[in-house]
Amino acid sequence: MQIDFTTLIHKPSIAKVLFLVLLLLFVFQLFFNIKSLYYLDDVFVQKPSPIAQNKPPANITAIQNLSIFGDYISDDMSGDDIKKTVANLKLVGIMYSAQEENSMAMIQTESGQEKMFHVGDQISDGIYIRRITPGGIVLSRDGRLEKLNLPKDEINFETPPKPLFEE
Repeated sequence: MQIDFTTLIHKPSIAKVLFLVLLLLFVFQLFFNIKSLYYLDDVFVQKPSPIAQNKPPANITAIQNLSIFGDYISDDMSGDDIKKTVANLKLVGIMYSAQEENSMAMIQTESGQEKMFHVGDQISDGIYIRRITPGGIVLSRDGRLEKLNLPKDEINFETPPKPLFEE
């Protein structure tokens, strides 16, 4: 049994039912669109969550100062690119190694104690060792790089004393 849809659609009763179904769908669509326009303010107004209200604002300058790829620290400590530290520290000695993790620096801290430090150690509040070189160390003090050089005492060669008796 085959049904011919073209003749079925042309019957007046089927055409009326089809028209009523389409009209009903159009009315429902129109009703929901008008309803959504009426409640449009609720859709776009979003109240902040209690978690977001307690969250402090982002510190943009701290984010800008982040060293994503690390800080470049020159091996040459004689340049003016890194300023001398103003911290009350004295570099007493260095045991330098080509492997950075084996290098050590003896530093006299603000309290007067002499301690041994490695790269990454914290010397005092906000002061960390970033690099140890043969001539000094590079510190990170509150995010800024500073250097602390070994003191270089001048060697004074005095004339030898005269002998008491001449030969």
